[in-house]
Amino acid sequence: SNGYQGLNPKFAGTWDRPNFSAYVDLETDVTERWVLGLAGRYENYYNDFGSTLTGKFAALYRATDRIRLRGTASTGFRAPTPGQANLWALQTALAGTGDQLVETGQLPPTHPISAALGAEELTEETARSFTLGTVMDISQDLTLTVDYFDITLMDRISLTGNIPITSTMQMIMDEANLLGGVENLREIKFFSNDFDTRTRGIDFLLAYDVEDEEGNATQATIAWNWTTQRLVSFSAPRQISDFLGQQLSTPFTLSLLTPRRQIEIEAVNPEHRIVMMGRHVRGALHGMLRLNYYDGWSACRNNSNSCVDGNDMSLLDDYDGAIIADLEVGYRLFEGYQISLGIDNLFNTFPDAHADETLSQGNIRPESTPWDYNGRAYVLRLVADVF
Repeated sequence: SNGYQGLNPKFAGTWDRPNFSAYVDLETDVTERWVLGLAGRYENYYNDFGSTLTGKFAALYRATDRIRLRGTASTGFRAPTPGQANLWALQTALAGTGDQLVETGQLPPTHPISAALGAEELTEETARSFTLGTVMDISQDLTLTVDYFDITLMDRISLTGNIPITSTMQMIMDEANLLGGVENLREIKFFSNDFDTRTRGIDFLLAYDVEDEEGNATQATIAWNWTTQRLVSFSAPRQISDFLGQQLSTPFTLSLLTPRRQIEIEAVNPEHRIVMMGRHVRGALHGMLRLNYYDGWSACRNNSNSCVDGNDMSLLDDYDGAIIADLEVGYRLFEGYQISLGIDNLFNTFPDAHADETLSQGNIRPESTPWDYNGRAYVLRLVADVF
């Protein structure tokens, strides 16, 4: 069941952020072969973040009638939302080894408890990105596109990992009564600008589309994506020796970016993904077959923040890649209406969860599975074109 505890009146409030912005986007054919674009954005958050200016430069070069080269360079800016800066959310959840129900909470980064754990008022997130690609019309029916992208995010706005609260810290919090009467809080998280990331990847798409004079059509695509995300920098672990003005008898080391969060950023999402799809329409009938390949991934089991158990044994699980097949057949009833029956995950493919996770949490499939871990699904669809 959902362990959400509702809204405490102490958590209520009204927050806003007025801002002014102006945009300009220009594009022109410099020559028959060159197209250049320039965009700019000025934004002024005059209550807190001040002003910022970001921009984008884009170029397209028609090398031949069938080959086009394109590229962009841009900067970006994102201010934290009032919700990210002020949200309170307390709930009962599984923690530790996954067999304990504890009180957990998300607090504003400006809350005294968050500040005592190293939180600071949120600042803006900035980005720098580059892309380079090509579009090739191999034939009238066959098109190839390839794009490379490189995105660096600085002072990234993200939740910290769940920070465990010791029994001594818990008593100090309860005495201070800073949580509207809520006691026994054992884990805390909050938004921060704690780390920078770099994301690089390649998108490849080969598309075939042909139709004969009788309206029979065949489409086929092969799409491949490679994406890797790495932490560029993050704050070093720090020693916490006092909490809310009281000295701790046993100092402890705190990292806002827990090992679990590091794994979630760098290894939970498969680096390679391939989608092959074929669809054929013949008269009133159509059929579609799609194959999805997901590369392997890694995840921490049992909601563990440290990715190790009490005996320092690793709780990091590595999962193999898999191919998921989807199938659909359909019939056009009459003009504008068609019915189709589909099967997603035709072979009911999914990885098994680790035995410990199954015993402690009842999970028979890992929560980190990148496709729908509910397994095979049957879909009946009626499509009506009324306009």
